[in-house]
Amino acid sequence: MLGTAVPSLGDGASPSTATMDPPSATDAEGLLAEAREVASTRQVTDAFAATFPERLEYHLRAASEGGPAGADAALSALRDQHLRLAADYDNFRKRSAAERDSARTAARGDTVLELLAVVDSFEQAAAALSPATDGERKVVAAYDAVYRQLVAAFRRLGVEAVPGEGEPFDPAVHEAIMREPAPAGVPDGTVVQEFRKGFRLGDKLLRAGMVKVAFAEDEPTQGGEEEA
Repeated sequence: MLGTAVPSLGDGASPSTATMDPPSATDAEGLLAEAREVASTRQVTDAFAATFPERLEYHLRAASEGGPAGADAALSALRDQHLRLAADYDNFRKRSAAERDSARTAARGDTVLELLAVVDSFEQAAAALSPATDGERKVVAAYDAVYRQLVAAFRRLGVEAVPGEGEPFDPAVHEAIMREPAPAGVPDGTVVQEFRKGFRLGDKLLRAGMVKVAFAEDEPTQGGEEEA
């Protein structure tokens, strides 16, 4: 005999009016198991014969409730929910990656900014050196090798100098501290001298270049050079 629990429908009650728990996948699997056992043993119990048709009808009716349109609407809602969840996860993944990259760039930029003063010192010292003997020239060569090594390390980190002398003035990367009338053949707004190099790391400006900018002679001036 089968040991599967049989829902109580009450005397003369139909599946549409009986008080039953909502059907579940477990209930459906139980029905299928009972049907397979009957087919295998070819023994039909009174309980199975009395309740199986109504129970099967109940599950079929519950499964098809709302008709094809209802099933399509439920499937569409599930599909939309899946697409929204997938889009939200993709946005979260991209946002997290962007935030990690931004944090790494900021930390790298802060470190490089502290070291730019060392680059300035190297360049100022190199400009002041005037080796006269072979010994002095060897010292300068060694000094220059260290400077080049430092610059190469910055380049590997993605640090690059902003355009300087001879380039058009760009307020996004330049700080004009002096102006002078444009020499012959020099366009208005050209950087004619760089007092301090500017650097950027990717799209982030680490520091602006301090420059002198040429202006057209027809602009009103106070004579000679003037501070910006």
